[in-house]
Amino acid sequence: MEQVNDSAGRETAGLAPWDSVPPSQRLAGGHEWLEPFLVNSYNLRMLNGIYAIFRGRIELFLPLLAAWLSREATLGDPATAALAREALSESGLYRHGGVVRGTLRTLGSALGLPRETLRRAIAELHDEGWLIHTAGDMPVPGTRSHEYLRRGLYAERLRDFLWTAQRMDEFKEHRPILASRVGEIERAIRACRVAELPAELQEGVLLPPPDSAVARQAAVVVAGYNLRQIIALRRLLGGDALLGVILGEISHYSHIAVAATWPATSWDELKARLGDEALTRARHDGRARACTAHSLALSMDVPAETMRRKLKSLVERGWVERDEDGRYWPPVGLTRHFEVFNRPRFEDFRRSAARARALLAA
Repeated sequence: MEQVNDSAGRETAGLAPWDSVPPSQRLAGGHEWLEPFLVNSYNLRMLNGIYAIFRGRIELFLPLLAAWLSREATLGDPATAALAREALSESGLYRHGGVVRGTLRTLGSALGLPRETLRRAIAELHDEGWLIHTAGDMPVPGTRSHEYLRRGLYAERLRDFLWTAQRMDEFKEHRPILASRVGEIERAIRACRVAELPAELQEGVLLPPPDSAVARQAAVVVAGYNLRQIIALRRLLGGDALLGVILGEISHYSHIAVAATWPATSWDELKARLGDEALTRARHDGRARACTAHSLALSMDVPAETMRRKLKSLVERGWVERDEDGRYWPPVGLTRHFEVFNRPRFEDFRRSAARARALLAA
């Protein structure tokens, strides 16, 4: 029988929600329209976490993650090694029965990084203790990377990843959902960073000890998803993942204005708050908030001129609108620009989440 949580995410009993909740408090599942908000909110929190650690240099994370997965694929226990090889293979880093090695050009091609960019990234990671550079071979993770990837990734990302996956499963399988959970979901959607998630939100997601084999295996699965997502996003954005973070910040900042001071209490209310019509009305009546190049540069610690160039690129792509006062807004129907891109990404998320949850349930 499935675990049930109350509106704060706390475990209430071993009863299914339809056994413990009166019919008047139940809601039907099948809210597929929430999928982009849930997955992209997780992705933005993941990117912002990397952004903070690597001072905006998201590309530094790619060789680090590849090196860690490569080590797990060759030196981990058989089950962990198999998962790591699968993750590397899906990213083009495991071919013909072995981890991609050799020239920087070969590794860079798989990661979507120009040779010189990759060379500088590995040198910088080596100098800071993240990687140990070995000539003509895949870099080796340093002590600093083990601490982050085995503990930080696990503690900071896996719980968030699994909570998001649980919500998506509920919607897909049309499970009855507590009406009181709507507000919880809204708070998660509006959280751009892990620190913004309420502490009680994910208390119902139980994890094994971080040093256990299953924890390591689940971290490998999540690391593989994150690696594939960043590679795909950089390709979509012409090699500049920072554009995705800026776009996410603008979109989230604008949508926050549509939220009331109290959490949504029904699906119709939440859908109305997240919809394009609500944002359009908020812009017209002055409630919505926009970003300026200056505010974004300050909040993201990006040079002002760099931020202006990034915003110009987003405007030219039609992903951001600039009004006559120089403020930046997400355009109406923004998610439709990414429907083709998102479809395989969401399927990858579901598949990876199912794998991680199966490991933890074993």
